[in-house]
Amino acid sequence: SFGGLEVQGVRMSSSTIECRSPKVSQPPLTSDVELMRDGMVLVTASGVKFHFYSAPSVTMLLPSAGPVSGGSVVTVIGSKFANDTAGLRCKFDAKILAVTASRLVSSSEVECIAPASVNLSSAAVELSFNYGIDFTKDSQEFLYQREILVDSIRPSLLRADVEGQVVTVMGQDFAAGEGLSCLFGDRVTRARSVSSSLISCVAPRNSAGVVTL
Repeated sequence: SFGGLEVQGVRMSSSTIECRSPKVSQPPLTSDVELMRDGMVLVTASGVKFHFYSAPSVTMLLPSAGPVSGGSVVTVIGSKFANDTAGLRCKFDAKILAVTASRLVSSSEVECIAPASVNLSSAAVELSFNYGIDFTKDSQEFLYQREILVDSIRPSLLRADVEGQVVTVMGQDFAAGEGLSCLFGDRVTRARSVSSSLISCVAPRNSAGVVTL
């Protein structure tokens, strides 16, 4: 019985009984768990509570693509994320990540560290809030791409305190897309794909000094 809602239990062993949780109309809800027979309470699980939460959903991934080597911090956007950091798990296709690779940011945002992949393919990203027992089923896809290599930039010197100067980045395996951007130090700017080996970036206004790109 879950807070007075009775369900059928199956005896698995002398120390284990398996019960399927009932549907509740107004989660979140916390209930006591009791073992019953023929309508009589045999035992109440002292100190054990079962927590019902609203069904979460995943609507967007930011970014939605990353290198096959893994390590990308993927922000999973959705709704009704349960406030249970211990039970949180991220899953990329069939690969369930360790608890240390998942972080609850808010009721609508979770961060997952993308695992490595041996294939250039997409992986469905899902979330669980009960230790990997039940996952969302929204199939938001993360695309694995080849590792990007930067060979050189031109020009490598720009005028200080000038807005809108264009830098050409040369390299390998550049992928076109709406999320294409350049990072000058800690500042993100828009970028334009010219080819798989050429990208143009608009440099931000900056004082004299050296920044990484």
